[in-house]
Amino acid sequence: MRKSVSGLFIGLSLALGAATVEEECFIEVRRPDPAAQYAKPGYRACAEAQFNALTDYLDANGVKYRVIGAKDKAAAPFVFNVNEKEVQEMHGTRQYGKPVDWFLNDVRRRLARRTGRAIRTADDADELQRILDRAASAGTAAELERVRTYRVTRTIRLDARHSGLTVRGNGAVVDFGRRVTGWRQTDGMLVAEIPDWDGDILSLWVNGRRAQLAKTPNGELARLASRALPADLKRPYPGDPAKDGVRVDADAVRGVLESSEEERRGAIVDYTIAWFTPKCRLVDAYDNGDGSANVFARNVACLHGTQRTDVRYVPFNMGPYEKKWTGVCGVVISNLRRLLDAPGEFFWEKSAHRLLYIPREGESPETLEAFFATGECVLEIAGASPAECVEGIRIADVKFRHGCQLRNSPDGFAPASQSAAKCLGFINVSNARDVQFSGVTVEHCDVYGLNFWKGVWDSSVTGSTFSDCGSGGIRVGVDYTPVKDGDDRSDPLQSGYITIAGNRISGYGRWNASGCGVILFDVGNCRVEGNDISDGVYTGISVGWTWNAPKAHTQNNRIVGNRVSDLGKGVIDDLAGIYVLGGESYGSLIAGNDIRDIRRFNYGAWGIYLDSKAGWYTVEGNVCDNCEDGGFFKNQGVHDVVRRNRFLNGRFAQIGDEPNEDDDIVFEENEIVYSLPAPVFRDHIPCYSRGVWRRNTYRCLNGPVTFGPEGYTLGELQKFGGEVGSEVGK
Repeated sequence: MRKSVSGLFIGLSLALGAATVEEECFIEVRRPDPAAQYAKPGYRACAEAQFNALTDYLDANGVKYRVIGAKDKAAAPFVFNVNEKEVQEMHGTRQYGKPVDWFLNDVRRRLARRTGRAIRTADDADELQRILDRAASAGTAAELERVRTYRVTRTIRLDARHSGLTVRGNGAVVDFGRRVTGWRQTDGMLVAEIPDWDGDILSLWVNGRRAQLAKTPNGELARLASRALPADLKRPYPGDPAKDGVRVDADAVRGVLESSEEERRGAIVDYTIAWFTPKCRLVDAYDNGDGSANVFARNVACLHGTQRTDVRYVPFNMGPYEKKWTGVCGVVISNLRRLLDAPGEFFWEKSAHRLLYIPREGESPETLEAFFATGECVLEIAGASPAECVEGIRIADVKFRHGCQLRNSPDGFAPASQSAAKCLGFINVSNARDVQFSGVTVEHCDVYGLNFWKGVWDSSVTGSTFSDCGSGGIRVGVDYTPVKDGDDRSDPLQSGYITIAGNRISGYGRWNASGCGVILFDVGNCRVEGNDISDGVYTGISVGWTWNAPKAHTQNNRIVGNRVSDLGKGVIDDLAGIYVLGGESYGSLIAGNDIRDIRRFNYGAWGIYLDSKAGWYTVEGNVCDNCEDGGFFKNQGVHDVVRRNRFLNGRFAQIGDEPNEDDDIVFEENEIVYSLPAPVFRDHIPCYSRGVWRRNTYRCLNGPVTFGPEGYTLGELQKFGGEVGSEVGK
């Protein structure tokens, strides 16, 4: 709780390696005087902010101190007083931290003399920014303190003035999270007061694990299955019920139905509709009296993350065309006090400034280390324009952790369309060249871990780890942009020549389920090689996002030697280990990848998926095993070559080809191994007149090899002009 009683002693010591301060309290903090001139509302708030920042800092570092009243006589050798002139200056400029920084520097020097080692400030953003600024100005490398945690509450920024800067992290951590302290146990749950936090807490990490926002159904990836609304609604709805409403099991949402309108005010509804996973505001919910309940939600949010800045209504029930693919959608309702009922769940009582958490087995107030994020972007590297870009940045051996996704409006978040395209990154790079990350770790955030966004060229991330990035691991570029001749580096939107190699990406998609392990939007000449991508909810590697565009920038991309496994989790649809989308992708290669264990909710879990006229790809030497809807699927596209791959053990099919009038494919020297009752082809046999199918081997592990619903033999297919030189394996 906030220290508000004169003479309050905080009986904590400062642990500094082998040295510990166990002597008399030599720091006193004087409370602001409520009768002073600066006690007018604005100044008083500023003075309180100074007092709170300092005491938070002392608490966080375990420093022994006491709070004295405004009129009390000081007894300690070191006293902090709020100065009226300083408060007036701070109130005018909103530089609340300045006097605290001066005082803390003196405190650090004093403690250094007594212990031989200085303590850290509660917010290290200013210090970290100064280290980077000074190194850039001096033309030297910025050396971060070994294995230190820099706790920051604002974004660290590098611009063109920092060009050429090398940052050696030495294992240091840059943490955008705030630790929650003061837990007490009450009625089977843990409670902590955070009186000075007025924002949301929608993500919480406890002992290094993501906790679950109070929700139904329980379970990290559990979803309720929905049905269409009944024909007759029990009460009128001020909107389009067909777009805003679904029907679910009433018992599963009993806590929602029993909540008052006031309690529901902050509730969030997550929908999973094929590849689309928006977060919406709960508008209404009521019991139909037949075992079902109607739930209505909507999301009105600004679209950011690309060049688009318009505001529009984003329906989550996507209309008749999409419904024919999905049939049903998954539903999660969260952020409601009555849904707090399972170990590992939490709820932030915002009006009471109280955080509630149901501990997992073995957790107690003494063992709990909990953090929530205070911002979305921890590091921004950005030039002012393509002509004033930042370049030559090197960042190595740094850990970045704890970031949230901020709301775009009181109604909700940026729509989580396919690939979470509207989400940016915990680290954002734009208008930049030759920015290299190596050996970094990004963990515990709600957006993409790293975003090479607009106007980024000749840059890379190698040998790095991305863990529990709530949307996805790494994103590159923006949505489709008009194609110009060659690489137009003056285009503020276009990016290219990015290398993503030797990274480990895991545990993504727990906040926005539609995010990818790696997503290359409309970019070319990129390399995605030797990465290990696993335990994600949506696609592992996605390239393109140009949606039937005949011309795109997606040429000469290499997706080579990656290991992709354990995706989908039965949560989402229309995904693949490697998914490429649209455009004339001349010179692009998908080769030597190992893809395993891809599952879906309702339809569409493939190993390699060429969608929406993806053309001019070579797909060679890949292994796709245990992908529910098959190792390979092509939806239209031209001049694709698929050869020497192994497509194994699809549950519902092995391969599929949906042609159009311009379609052609070379499918040769591939091995297809499966077990009945799964068929070889999805829906129908290929259109052999529009492609070349030859020298393939088909092997069924528990019965004869037949093709199509007609049950053709291989010999009969060859009479149609396909499968020349193909064979049935033993």
